Amino acid sequence: MVRFWQISLVIGVLTILCAITVLVIGVDYLWGSGLAENTDEENKDAGISMMICGPVVLITGLVFFIIGIIGLLRRKRNREYAELLKAHRRIALAEFARKIGTNEFKAEKIIVGILEDNQIKGFMDRRTGEFFTKEYLEQTPDVLFGWKCSSCGAKNDSIVLPGETGQCAYCGNVMGAKVEKMEGGIPEGAN
Repeated sequence: MVRFWQISLVIGVLTILCAITVLVIGVDYLWGSGLAENTDEENKDAGISMMICGPVVLITGLVFFIIGIIGLLRRKRNREYAELLKAHRRIALAEFARKIGTNEFKAEKIIVGILEDNQIKGFMDRRTGEFFTKEYLEQTPDVLFGWKCSSCGAKNDSIVLPGETGQCAYCGNVMGAKVEKMEGGIPEGAN
C-alpha cells in the first residue's frame, strides 16, 4: 500500500525540480535572449513572472519533501521498534514504553501503527496491556483466545497463557478449570 509520505516525497522532488527549471528559464528571460519572436519588454515581463512564481513553487516542493522525509524517518524508527517487539515476542506495554523512552499511550499508538504497516504480525491484549507476536502465540501450547465464561457464558476475547488465570470482562469471575475454549487458535487481531 502506498503511504501519504511516499507520495509527498515524490511530489516534493518533482516540484523542486520544476521550480529550479522555472527559475533558470526566468533568469534566461531576464538577462538572456528569451524567445526570439517576443520583444525585449515581453521577455523581461515573462522572466519577472517566472522569478516570482519560482520561489512559491520551490517552497511548496520543500514542504512536500519535508513531509516525505519525516514519514521516511518514522518508518525507519518503527522498523527498529518492530525488531524490538520481535526480539521480545511477549512484552508488557509499560516495559516497551520504558525501553523506547515514551509513555504507554504513545507506545500503544506506535504498536498499532507497526501492526497496520504489517511490519510485524502480532496481537495487543488491551486487557493485560501486553503485546504478543504471532509466532509466540503459535509456539505456546494451550493458549486460550476466545474463551467462554463458566459463570455468565459471555465470550471473552482476551489471551490466557498456560499457568495464568483470566478474569471475565463482563461478570468479573476468575477463570478456573471449567473454561470452554471457543474458536481457538490465533486471534483475529493478529495480523
